[in-house]
Amino acid sequence: MDPTSTRLASSTVGLQPGSSYFKLTLPADFNDSTYSIRAVDTDGSGNVYMTGRYTGVSNSVYVIKAKSDGTFVWGKRVTDSGELEPQNIFCYGTSIIVLGIRKATTPWQSYWWKFDAAGNLTTQKSYGDGSNNYVGWDFADINSSNGTVIGNSIYDSGYGYIQVDINGTLEYAKTTTPASTYFAYYGGCCMDSSGNVYQVGRSQRDGSWPPYDMNGWVTKWNSSGVKQWQNWWGFTSTTYSGWSSPAVDADDNLYVLDNNPERTSQLVKMNSSGTVTATWNSPSPVVTRYRFDSNNNMWGYDGASWAAWNSSKTGILRFSETNLHYQINIDETAEVVQMVGKSGRLWSVPSDFSLTGSSGTSWTYTTTTPANWSTATLGMPSISNPNSHSFGNRSTTTTTTSLTVAAVTPTLTPDPI
Repeated sequence: MDPTSTRLASSTVGLQPGSSYFKLTLPADFNDSTYSIRAVDTDGSGNVYMTGRYTGVSNSVYVIKAKSDGTFVWGKRVTDSGELEPQNIFCYGTSIIVLGIRKATTPWQSYWWKFDAAGNLTTQKSYGDGSNNYVGWDFADINSSNGTVIGNSIYDSGYGYIQVDINGTLEYAKTTTPASTYFAYYGGCCMDSSGNVYQVGRSQRDGSWPPYDMNGWVTKWNSSGVKQWQNWWGFTSTTYSGWSSPAVDADDNLYVLDNNPERTSQLVKMNSSGTVTATWNSPSPVVTRYRFDSNNNMWGYDGASWAAWNSSKTGILRFSETNLHYQINIDETAEVVQMVGKSGRLWSVPSDFSLTGSSGTSWTYTTTTPANWSTATLGMPSISNPNSHSFGNRSTTTTTTSLTVAAVTPTLTPDPI
């Protein structure tokens, strides 16, 4: 699942045995020194799927399946003639979907691979229109009802998103093209339980830096790709609005981060019509990624730790360990949280906040109580129609790539708590 936005199912079983809480370490070939495990997801049966860069062979990524206690099941290495960068992984039924960027061509292309439960590659697609445009999957989201996947489309002075079905077939590509004097930046996209798509970002009024003339925006599209509304905030000579990391809670409320270097960063909550209903100032250190569980507890990443708050944004638990990364998966069935990190690390800890102390059987961690979020007034004015934007379909081609797939068998080292 992605770090910020996938809607979660209700819990159906109790906690797994204590051996399910562990730190798993991959060998050196599965560590690219920046991040080795880029994304993680689970299939509802306790199996864990990971993807990341494989350094043992040039231009390779890996996909690994492990049991809930970290026991290795199977692994695959996918190799191309140019650099591959994995960005996300999703489980849907018996399918495992891996998403990323393929840098073998100029401009870049985005890839979509589907593996079956045994690790066989069944479908592979790439997307791009040959004009410096590709899809960013780091903020991707999946519809748990039909396997539809969305991702941000990236191109010169513009933004948008694409939607593909469970077989990788492009359903549509949507864009919003700014007027010539504006520059747009995407901040992520997410889906609610009905398949509505929210995309957030910011637009720059001119080419100056610092970019004081910035406004944040939120656009809502329905499940058929029809624009519903677009709202704007900020856009004054002294206000910077950097809207990013959209997420929906269990009640389909939308949340957006406004990380602002000139004032306190905020978390903004709005309803499905785009009306702001609550605002909180971020505790320190500032949260940059987050997501919600089925009880509307919020799990957030602040650059060094993962922390959890209840629906009132009161602190519950902070988990700190060396080399944490921003990707997270909340497994509601097994009631565990998986966090990925650099140097080939995956942490699996109980999601009921019962983890305490400062060390485990074979590794060290620290748990504390994070600071609370404080209620606040929205730090930017609402504005209407700041510039002229056109919405519509963009020509994005779908092609089939020829990539090499081989088996890999890494030695996984789970250290139980």
